[in-house]
Amino acid sequence: MTKKWNYKAKNGTACFSDYVKSSLLDDQKNHEGAIYQITRKSKESKKGRGFLHGGVYTIWAYLDGKEYRNHKLIDWIHDYAKKEFNGTMLMFDGKRRLVGKTTKGMLPEFTEKIIEHLEENYGIKREDVLNPEDYKYFVDKIYSTGKYDDYIIFLVDTGKLKKR
Repeated sequence: MTKKWNYKAKNGTACFSDYVKSSLLDDQKNHEGAIYQITRKSKESKKGRGFLHGGVYTIWAYLDGKEYRNHKLIDWIHDYAKKEFNGTMLMFDGKRRLVGKTTKGMLPEFTEKIIEHLEENYGIKREDVLNPEDYKYFVDKIYSTGKYDDYIIFLVDTGKLKKR
């Protein structure tokens, strides 16, 4: 059985919680001579994922003329994007199928591919509507005021996105 322990690096040292430290020491006692491997995880921020789902996918749905507030549609767009921009062909029941792979560890590259697709196919300017800093500003400063329900309405009211 494989067991995983997580810790954060701070100031050049490994900072284990008391629970992780105790569990790791117990495991080392019980599995004398075992080999342990440390793998660094890429730090994908919730904000990066939030920008993808709350900004990029909703704009894509809006530009397609679909109901961008429908979370099932946003999930469908995410699955479609994984197939289109990070897919692999697999055989199922003797038939080839395109299957989307995980986006963990490659979120910036994946998001970039989608933004390029939207620029090429919908003629939008990334600086106006798909800027992560602008989205962060909207989430941190504007949304909390209650004036705007979502990013699309904000972009339309500020003239950065055409009203459909």
